[in-house]
Amino acid sequence: MLFLGSSPMPTARATLLRKARFARFSSPTLREQGLLARSCARAASLSLNRRRRDELRHHQIDLRRHKIKLHRLKIELRRRRIDHRRHKFDGRRLQSASTSRCTSGGGCCPWAAAGYARQEHDEVEKGTGGEARPRARG
Repeated sequence: MLFLGSSPMPTARATLLRKARFARFSSPTLREQGLLARSCARAASLSLNRRRRDELRHHQIDLRRHKIKLHRLKIELRRRRIDHRRHKFDGRRLQSASTSRCTSGGGCCPWAAAGYARQEHDEVEKGTGGEARPRARG
């Protein structure tokens, strides 16, 4: 007969199981069979629901961790973007040659974007309206 381990059983099902185990010659009636099947199915669905609930809880925990990680990445990117903005072309900052030199190696600086090498930063003469042109070589 079907026996579901040490799970807590309702008394009706325990009685039916005991009857089915010890009364080998008299088979259980249809009603008893139905009750037994129904109670076993209920127990199985309860354990399945418990397993599903646990899986869902773990899934939600993983999602939360992932969201936190994404949030931290966004903050880091925002920080870096602000860093780059500080290097960006600004007419006032080009007044002195020391600040016009770009410390990062990328295209955040107008000279790097225009294709000038880093050494040529100091060779650039400043125009009147804050714009800058490369010095003419003759």
